[in-house]
Order: sequence, then structure tokens, then C-alpha cells
Amino acid sequence: MKTSEAAMLYANLGIKPPADIAAPGPEYVRGTRRKVVDGIEFRSTLEASTYQLLSLWRTAGLISGLECQPRYLVAPKITHYEGQRLKKCIRQITYRPDFRFERDGRQFVIESKGHWTEAARLRVKLFRAKYPQLVFEEWNRERLKEATRIGL
Repeated sequence: MKTSEAAMLYANLGIKPPADIAAPGPEYVRGTRRKVVDGIEFRSTLEASTYQLLSLWRTAGLISGLECQPRYLVAPKITHYEGQRLKKCIRQITYRPDFRFERDGRQFVIESKGHWTEAARLRVKLFRAKYPQLVFEEWNRERLKEATRIGL
């Protein structure tokens, strides 16, 4: 049962929900809908459409090594500061772009987004600073249409 479904059930019964489901997060963000393609669940139709195009390119031999949501460490966990152990460690920061593939001996990282949050922009800045050797591309609907027309 999803959090939103549980919250709705409590509301229908007229019972105050527990704190962890009192304020459920959105099932989608900015009008996106989850979609399943080839047994893989994507967070948006844009991401699913991007995967379909990249999968087609992989089948045609234009790209290789297609991966969905690879994980990159952009800032390590901090346990000590100025020689002193912290009471509470500072979590590591990771970035998970939508896709990674190889073409012409270079690695490409694709982020397909229709709406950017400040947190997402910050993670991308940290990612680009730490991994300058990777080609980073932001894909939106227009870029996807362009890639579909020209092939690469």
C-alpha cells in the first residue's frame, strides 16, 4: 500500500494517521506519471521515452553500455572536522543521473528533466566539478525530439 493510499484510508475512517504518513509525499512531481518500459519503472514519460530512444540506438549499434541510474559519489561522508570526531556524521552526497552510455570512446551522462529543483542543480554542479571527463547532457522534450530526428 502506498503512503498516499494509507493516508486516504485513515482520512476515510476519520482516524488521525500516524506521524509518518500524516503528510505523504507526492506520487508524482510537476505532472509526471510513472511508466514501465521493458520491465523497468521510470519516474516520468520523458525518462521512459529517452530510454526507448537510447535502447533503439543501442540495438542499432550507435551506443554501447547503456545503464539506467548509475550512482556517482560527489561528496564523501564527513566524520571528523579539524581533528575532532563529530557527534553526528555528515552524510555523503550521491548523484544518480538517468542514463549513462558510451559512444566514440567517450562516456555520456544524460539527465532527462522537465523541471529543475535547486537541489538537483546543486548535485549536477558537484557532479560536473568532480567528473569533468564525462560528457553531461540535459534532455528535455525539445532535445528528445531533436535527437529522434537527427539520430544522435
